[in-house]
Amino acid sequence: MLLSQIIVAIGSCTAFVGAGYIGGQWFGMARFGFMFGLVAMCSALTSAFALNVVEAVLGSVTWRTLFNVYGVIGIVLLGLSAVYIRNPAPVAGGVDGGIGGFLASVIGDIVQVARIGHVWIASIIGAAQFGILLALGVVWMPKLLMVHGLSQSAAAFVASSLWLGSAAGNAVSPRGRYISRSGNGR
Repeated sequence: MLLSQIIVAIGSCTAFVGAGYIGGQWFGMARFGFMFGLVAMCSALTSAFALNVVEAVLGSVTWRTLFNVYGVIGIVLLGLSAVYIRNPAPVAGGVDGGIGGFLASVIGDIVQVARIGHVWIASIIGAAQFGILLALGVVWMPKLLMVHGLSQSAAAFVASSLWLGSAAGNAVSPRGRYISRSGNGR
């Protein structure tokens, strides 16, 4: 069980960060916030409906069949992305010094960002809110609703509305442009 959760977490992180990277490469940093907001919105919408879809599908197929189909779909998507997805322009900014120079550069960038106070505040707030959303939307809300008399399918449907709220917030909160320190849009 723990191994499967680790694999799911690695895959989810890779997909989410990869989608953000692709958005930054294809749409530029000026639109990065908006595009990443759309990525988060799509992720939340998928989370909102996935539980109900999986429950409906499991009424006619077994877990093993469902996982095998998901695995095949993942392999097909990997193959299609390897064949068709290309960077719009060469990525500049390579780091000399091999892996050691790369790691030193990444650590230096993390330290530079960590010196900004409001980044810490925003990160703590975001982590707390997302942690609560995950705990309620995935684990606790369906159980709490079932304790209060709802059926399992009704509880799952109502709990999925948390993800709809996240999708709505992600769709409207990012600014669609880069704001310079002087406040003028570029």
